[in-house]
Amino acid sequence: MPTITLADDHRILLEPMRVLIERDTDLRVVSMVASGVEALAAIRDLRPDIALLDLAMPAPGGLQILRALARPSDERIDTRIVFLTASIGEAEIVQAVTLGVAGIMLKESVPEELIQCLSSVLRGERWLPRQLVGHALATTMKRYREASQQLTAREREIARGVAHGLSNRDIAVRLGISEGTVKIHLHNIFGKLELESRSQLAFCIGADPAGPGSAVQID
Repeated sequence: MPTITLADDHRILLEPMRVLIERDTDLRVVSMVASGVEALAAIRDLRPDIALLDLAMPAPGGLQILRALARPSDERIDTRIVFLTASIGEAEIVQAVTLGVAGIMLKESVPEELIQCLSSVLRGERWLPRQLVGHALATTMKRYREASQQLTAREREIARGVAHGLSNRDIAVRLGISEGTVKIHLHNIFGKLELESRSQLAFCIGADPAGPGSAVQID
């Protein structure tokens, strides 16, 4: 049976969510925690299929947890992160999506939407309502397209390699240059595009963060 971890600093919300989720989905709740520290520990220890996190928990918050899980390491954690939040700004939306968040839900949403979201994420889809994330992502892509004109032909080749999931070594071999040269080019690319990570660069190059058919349009 697939599993889920629930994390919200308002403990009073956890039990009603557990009842709703276990009643209306195939998910089994394996932990309920009230802080970012507990949430990250539960994800690493229990490896649930999904973690439903409050974005604004005591540090580390939802974005910090997502960033920690996205960071390359020897341990592979495939838990898919869904944010449940009272509000979210455009900068936070862009960070969450580029870091690979599986879903974003507002707390004002009806329970049926939460069930639809979790069911979709469990199927491997992403739940990114256009009315919530559309403007932020469109603005980011417009800024990226304008800034990308500053990239050299070589920098564009390296950026495409990152978008295809290639390591620095793979890119170096493919282009016949040293790995150190790739790192220098990446540093310049991040500076020109005002990006912080490979995942953000891959998002921008890919244009559509969810990919065909993987995002859910909420009418």
